[in-house]
Amino acid sequence: MCHDQHAPATPSCHHQPSRRRLGAVTLTCLALGLLGAGCEPYEPTCGEAPAVPIHGFEVTTVTGENATDMDIHFCFLRKSAADVECYELDTSADNFEEWQTDSFQLGVEPIAPGDLELFLVRNVGGGWFESSWDMHSVTVTALLEGGGRALLYDGTDIDVNIEKGESVPLDECAY
Repeated sequence: MCHDQHAPATPSCHHQPSRRRLGAVTLTCLALGLLGAGCEPYEPTCGEAPAVPIHGFEVTTVTGENATDMDIHFCFLRKSAADVECYELDTSADNFEEWQTDSFQLGVEPIAPGDLELFLVRNVGGGWFESSWDMHSVTVTALLEGGGRALLYDGTDIDVNIEKGESVPLDECAY
């Protein structure tokens, strides 16, 4: 099945116009005349922008067929900052095994309402076995001031292989 993290988002996903471009997979689907025949651009579910500061994230991943021992990072960009902030996704368990669901709690300096720009998932390497990682799905939940939670991004069936040194933007949603 064709999925593309670079496909244009639907209006229901965005609170502002998308800056996305058609990706290679979508263009391939179009060129082969396969759209509508099980070859669709990937579209995540996007949550609403939180009205209170974000104090952390819960990132839940599902690994596909290609497990990895590499260091996987979750990154985000604030509109008020020039650089992305990255956090290693790691627990005491053996993370990123084939068809395994892993959840990670990340504390961050508070993010003001409206200051969140985009997310990235990055394979930075560094594992015992140099390999890529198959990210089947990822869900990002905001941990809010006062103990609340808000779904920000739910990407099921992304099925993207991330090579060492590569990042996959999860920027279909606007906050």
